[in-house]
Amino acid sequence: MTRLWMMLAPLAIADLIIDILISDSTEEYFFSTIANVITENLNNPQVFSIFVRKETDIKSLLHTNSIVIDATFSLSITAVIKQAAEDSQFVYLNIGEPTHIFSDWEFFVHFDHDQNIKALSQIFNLLNWTTALIVKENNYDDLSSALIESFANFNIQYFSFIDNQSQTVSDLFVGREILPTGVKNIVIQNSGNGAQKIVNSLETKDLYQKGTGVIIGSRGIWGADADGLLIYVESELEDAADYAHYEALACLKMLKIIDALSITVSNIELKEKLQSVTYEHQPIFNYSLINIKSSQKVKVGHIFDEELFLNKTLMFPGNTTKIPNTFVSYVNISMADGRTNPGTSSSWFYPALKAAARMAVNLANEQNYLGNFQIAVTHTDCGAESFTTSYSVPCFAALKNQMGVAHLTSGFPLACYGTIQAFRALKISIPMISELCGETIFNNQTTYPEFMRVMKNYGYNSSMMANLALIFGWTNVIILYQNSTTGIDLYNYFLKSAQSSNINILNNETSRIIKNGYDKADFETYKPLFESIKNTKGRIFIMLIDPPSVYYVIEGLYDVGIRRGDAIMMFSIKVSFEIALETDPQAKLKLAELMYGSFAVFQDEWVGDYGLYLKDLYVRLMNSVDPVYKCFAYDSMMTVLNAIKFSIAKGDNINTPSVINKSMRLQRFTGCSGTVTFANGSNDRSQVVIVIYNTIYNSTNGKWIDIRVGTYNIASTHPFTFISSITWPGGTSGPPSDIIVKPDDCPFDWKDVQSSFQGTAIFYTISFTIAAGTALLSIYIFRKWWNVYVGPLLVKKNFKFGDGIVMSIIFIDFLQLIAMGPTMSGYDKFSSVIGDYASVNLTNIIEFKEKYYWMGFFTVLGLCTLWVYFCVIILYQIGDRFQNWFIDHSVTMARETMPILGNLCVIPIVSILLDVFNCRNATGGALSDSFIGKDCTMTCWNYPHNLYASLALISLLSYVPLAVYCRPIWQNLQLEINIITRPLHLMTKSIIQVTIVVLKGTLKPYNQSLHGLVFLFILAIYLVICIKWKPFNYHRCNWWTIISILAVMWSVLLSSIYWIVPSGFVSLWIILQLTGWFILLLLGIFVQHKWYPSLLYREKAPDIGIFFRFLLSSNVKVDEITKIKKKNENDSPGLPKVSSESRSEDNLIARDMKFQFTLRTNMVSTMLQ
Repeated sequence: MTRLWMMLAPLAIADLIIDILISDSTEEYFFSTIANVITENLNNPQVFSIFVRKETDIKSLLHTNSIVIDATFSLSITAVIKQAAEDSQFVYLNIGEPTHIFSDWEFFVHFDHDQNIKALSQIFNLLNWTTALIVKENNYDDLSSALIESFANFNIQYFSFIDNQSQTVSDLFVGREILPTGVKNIVIQNSGNGAQKIVNSLETKDLYQKGTGVIIGSRGIWGADADGLLIYVESELEDAADYAHYEALACLKMLKIIDALSITVSNIELKEKLQSVTYEHQPIFNYSLINIKSSQKVKVGHIFDEELFLNKTLMFPGNTTKIPNTFVSYVNISMADGRTNPGTSSSWFYPALKAAARMAVNLANEQNYLGNFQIAVTHTDCGAESFTTSYSVPCFAALKNQMGVAHLTSGFPLACYGTIQAFRALKISIPMISELCGETIFNNQTTYPEFMRVMKNYGYNSSMMANLALIFGWTNVIILYQNSTTGIDLYNYFLKSAQSSNINILNNETSRIIKNGYDKADFETYKPLFESIKNTKGRIFIMLIDPPSVYYVIEGLYDVGIRRGDAIMMFSIKVSFEIALETDPQAKLKLAELMYGSFAVFQDEWVGDYGLYLKDLYVRLMNSVDPVYKCFAYDSMMTVLNAIKFSIAKGDNINTPSVINKSMRLQRFTGCSGTVTFANGSNDRSQVVIVIYNTIYNSTNGKWIDIRVGTYNIASTHPFTFISSITWPGGTSGPPSDIIVKPDDCPFDWKDVQSSFQGTAIFYTISFTIAAGTALLSIYIFRKWWNVYVGPLLVKKNFKFGDGIVMSIIFIDFLQLIAMGPTMSGYDKFSSVIGDYASVNLTNIIEFKEKYYWMGFFTVLGLCTLWVYFCVIILYQIGDRFQNWFIDHSVTMARETMPILGNLCVIPIVSILLDVFNCRNATGGALSDSFIGKDCTMTCWNYPHNLYASLALISLLSYVPLAVYCRPIWQNLQLEINIITRPLHLMTKSIIQVTIVVLKGTLKPYNQSLHGLVFLFILAIYLVICIKWKPFNYHRCNWWTIISILAVMWSVLLSSIYWIVPSGFVSLWIILQLTGWFILLLLGIFVQHKWYPSLLYREKAPDIGIFFRFLLSSNVKVDEITKIKKKNENDSPGLPKVSSESRSEDNLIARDMKFQFTLRTNMVSTMLQ
């Protein structure tokens, strides 16, 4: 009975009851806005909100005779409402998009997409637009279909966007998608505030200007205030302030229609009346045309009954009334920049890769590069990275008449080859060019006359790898190549180069080849092969395998135990991009582990000032932070454009394929990859520069990057040029050996290695204790025994052998100090190597680890023992007590070797002995889990390390004090010496040498720059001491000591700065270092010549000829011979004369023994006091 009453009860408009159905998806603001609009514009309506769910009995909640508004925003609840309306027969208003299937009781408050498109068509007719770009909200799928069908005869490009995207994302969208198209007639269809964001982005990208037309349609019109915008909107909704207000006005519009019926009706009559005044349950077609002028919405016309009525002048962007519709001649070029990959997943890579080609077109059109011709691009989507005949050939066939004068084809070999065959089958004879497709099969112009590429074939890169290996001193390599035509060609290129360079391939023929299409599922099959490669202990891997198979192979190498430092890989492609693309965390970890520090050789891009300008422009316009490979797409397009321009200038018919083909091959222009020319008789680029990339991880931004570290230019007199320091995967300062000499012998997996706090603490404690003890001991010894005055050398003396030793020590000290500073090998390998040899820095000279280290260690123990023995011989005058051959020779050796063992060998001896305590790494948390850095098989603080550490400590405690004490003794034992080193200088140098050895082992491995700054501070103190307390009694030696310290400080300063801000220009650092040294050398020579005259001279040898003349003639008198004899019997001027008696051999020995006995007596008595 209730149902019958509801069907027959009259509806009084004055008492209009409105039930607004809401759900969890309805915002409070939305309901309040609709309620307020209805209340303010209708005669005393009663508005109720009713909260409903899917299971709600809706008819029991509705008020009698109410008009229902569905504001639930839920498809499932809407279906329930529709069923309830049919069951209970009540009219309800739907604020959603109209559909073609609807209930008799359902009425929509908006027009459907068909009405929208009719209105847009009227505007297109008004503006005479035949070309446009339509940007639509991504959920308007039905609108997309309707647009494509309605504008089939128009040149329309469609793009989708997310309505609620941020302004930043909108900027990226416009920069990457709209900007490259070059289309300036833009239509924006959306339901939110995305339209204004798109307009803002157009303004940001300088696209919203004179000559541009922008139309906004559908719902999203609020906030649009850019002058010149043209907006079409459902009538009576022009003043909507936001989405809720827009829907409220639409509901009000329909309620007014109900109100306009002006009669009391039943629900059935109301339904029938509404059907008569609506079109398919929608409002009657009526749109308003709005134009933004001076930031205000001005109604300039309306569209009614599919006819446009204009009553005011239109204004367009740029404050112009001229309709944006340019009529120019178009040259069409087709470009494979689609996403579709038949047979596999779609690719976003190619649209991004070809973005630079789109930028080239856009720039050319804006700059009228072709004069009165504009470039139009046909975007093909017939296979981006793959090709199947069933899909790709019909795809190209449909576009046959739109392919233009040339085609920018794919860069992937399968798609490249397939496109060539498809064009031949379809008789599309236009030339094509690729930015990649470097496979060797495409070299031959006779076989593929229609094809070109803007790079050398990959075989060129493969050959260059052999040359790069030789540069690094590698003559043993491992090579892996895929079983394909391209892989075999690359292998043969490398093999030929390797054979001519005497490079040995460690893995045999059967373990070099990987099946074409290798993936993770093939690991077990290839595991023995990978293990055999590991067993070769080779470190250098030449990877001639296409992605993605090459990355699966790397995972396989990881799975058999190869780790970072075990492998240095060389690729023919840049690899950081691929690591970033990997989404599997485990796979990404494996790739990062083995590809860190690897090398990639590839053709250079963004070359020179012009190339960098284009790169900056690309990044700015396309909002791209990854311009890798994009340069080649740009140069591909510019090759075509320059060929067209050349042909137009000649008056040739550019629609003739052979004309454009020939013109393309004749091109020579400056592109973003340098000078672009093509080899005669080949499809390749003629000359290119190859870049050597080093792959590293940037901890600052968390990204993998390829760093340019060098270039290879075969046309240069110096083909290889290194411009930046190299990061090696094993953490070494220079190229590691090509054969692994350590990791496989370690009794643990290097991934389990951790820092040992206890081992580091002990190492630091011992090191700094030795340094502090040396300082205190040196001060004590100086004040107790060697605080003696040494007067300056004031008179000229004959140069002695001992003087030469002192001078050579000054130069060797200079080289040793350089070796102890920050590593210079990054830019000055010569100085670094010389310093290493001078300081016997074996770690940088040879692979000074394991057995080589222990050989050095035991040698040092022997030298320390020998040093103690020599000191005892000298100090206790053993030669006086025991007269025999062995003791006599021991005394002689002690005198001769004291400046070597006790002076020059301090740095290497202390370094090698301290290394036995260097247990900073461990395989566990216990101290006994640590191992020494020089031999991973030797665990620390267990036998025999305890024994070796004890011997090293005893050697240090005996060698260092005796070296400090005995340094001044050597010169007191020399009869042939004039230059005396002051004991204060020898004590200071002892402190400096031990301190810098300790810093080299503790601070330098962690921070080269900080080590350099501390080293500079120590050198500054050393310099002040040398200036205030002269090191020698000879002013020239003092001066050159100061100059040598300044030269070391200059080198340390440069190397410290280099490690903080490394420059790619290696030559700059070398020039700076040599310039500083040269200036100091000139200063030293100038000051020496000006203020420090020489006090040492070499006596002239007697004229032997006078004796022969005396014997053979009578012209020489006896008196002349007597004068020579007397002169030889006396010492040089300035030295006291020595009698003939004192010069006898016995008296010389007696005088020497007396001096030594007196010296020994004084020393012993002093020590006993």
